[in-house]
Amino acid sequence: MTTFTRIPDDARPSISVDPDRVLSEIKPEIYPGFTEHMGRCVYGGLYDPGNPLSDENGFRKDVIKVFQDLRCPVVRYPGGNFGVGPKDQRPSRPELAWDGIEQNQFGTDEFMKWCDVVGTQPYLALNMGTGTLDEALGLLEYCNGDKNTYWANLRRKNGHEKPYNVKYWALGNEVYGERQTGYSDWDRYVLQECIKWTDMHSIHIYTADTSHPPNATAPRSAERVIEITASLIDLARICAGTEARASICFDEWNIWDPIRAPGNTGAEELYTVSDMLAMAAWCNVFIRQSAYLGMANIAQNVNVIAPVMTTPTRLVKQTTYYPFFLFANYMRGRTLGVHMRSGVYEGRSNPAWVRTTMDMPWLDVSAAVEDGHINLAVANISEERDWEVEIKGVSKGAEVKVFEVKGEKVDDVNSEEKRTVGIEEKVWTVAGETYLFKRLSFTLLRWKL
Repeated sequence: MTTFTRIPDDARPSISVDPDRVLSEIKPEIYPGFTEHMGRCVYGGLYDPGNPLSDENGFRKDVIKVFQDLRCPVVRYPGGNFGVGPKDQRPSRPELAWDGIEQNQFGTDEFMKWCDVVGTQPYLALNMGTGTLDEALGLLEYCNGDKNTYWANLRRKNGHEKPYNVKYWALGNEVYGERQTGYSDWDRYVLQECIKWTDMHSIHIYTADTSHPPNATAPRSAERVIEITASLIDLARICAGTEARASICFDEWNIWDPIRAPGNTGAEELYTVSDMLAMAAWCNVFIRQSAYLGMANIAQNVNVIAPVMTTPTRLVKQTTYYPFFLFANYMRGRTLGVHMRSGVYEGRSNPAWVRTTMDMPWLDVSAAVEDGHINLAVANISEERDWEVEIKGVSKGAEVKVFEVKGEKVDDVNSEEKRTVGIEEKVWTVAGETYLFKRLSFTLLRWKL
């Protein structure tokens, strides 16, 4: 975790990294993916048969490479109740969630094949809303059955002799109507009733605001929600006398403004520099709170509120892709304890309760240690000010690798025509103890122990 001391804005900030203060494991499963039959996530995103950029399965090769570049260990698919068998016999159906038509040309078997090509594990959601228990057991048997039974034999008939051995299963998806939030009485009740059988408890949050500071600080709400959910899990364990500790599955999260990008029109967000900093803040939260997290799935990966967008001829990496890429590749291993001294943003927050329950520093920070390296992630959300920051814990003369993602204006975006945000790499040879974190920037510093 990060401890914090509030100081005046005119005082010099400091970040103290203690290599001996090794805290909790950062599970690889906090960097998974998510794909849903919504907008162009599947059709035109993952699956685009006939396109020269697709392979013999119809899978976009540029999209596959992105998942591999992000070292994606798991992909959540809340479309686990989609078609199997010959494609010409699968009926098209109304898509009631997002007011469209489901072609049923990409279903369970295609998703399993896609996961195999990518080198990732599937995570399926059972339909616990309009589905039945028999249907759920049928899907489980279809995917994992190895005996001479109806659904296992149907899988074999469809050309898949061996079971898929799906490890991760969700009991429904947002069954509460309102999205699971982690701090409601519904969460408390479900945990107290089910804790003995629960491996992970799912929570979902999306953040956004039309103004920059509330947008960039909004992910701190997820930090408080993780802490509350962890307390509800402990309360349920105490009441039930259960030793095993369930973890939190934050299996939908992202920056999403449904007014700016409505779900029924495809939710194709064009992400800004402000959103890039919000993405860094989201990821910092997951590192700081790694003790409680079993999984965290960004929703979604392609086209729909996604870090990458496809066109018929190319793939575009949005502003949010770059901090997520750096976290997925470097912020692994174990969380390191950090103490930060900084000034704070004192304006409006979204949600409003954030500013009443925690500070919102101008600098958002986390640290990790892996393979003999310390990685320090720092987002400077200030629109006006660079911060000269004292870094404690790195030796003079050390060579620090620097990855910097920055913008000029909060509303700048990356598009097919122009890239305004990317990763700049350099080396900082430590002469003094201060480093200048530029305005509207995310910086990852990496050095050897």
